[in-house]
Amino acid sequence: MLIPSLGSSFISSAEQISCALAAAHAREVPVTILGNGSNVLFSDEGFEGVVISTTGLDHVTIKEHTVTVEAG
Repeated sequence: MLIPSLGSSFISSAEQISCALAAAHAREVPVTILGNGSNVLFSDEGFEGVVISTTGLDHVTIKEHTVTVEAG
């Protein structure tokens, strides 16, 4: 489903979400982050900001006794 907005970003890494958030913040644009389990309703008029989808985050890193999981 497409949400009428100023823009959308479908990210697949922590670096990409950091860049997308920094760009929106620098332009003072509101951000909504949607994950795969998001249950969100939007007005028919849309959202006056940027929508960031985290559904592409699916990496797992294991280093010694630390597990890092990106959840989308």
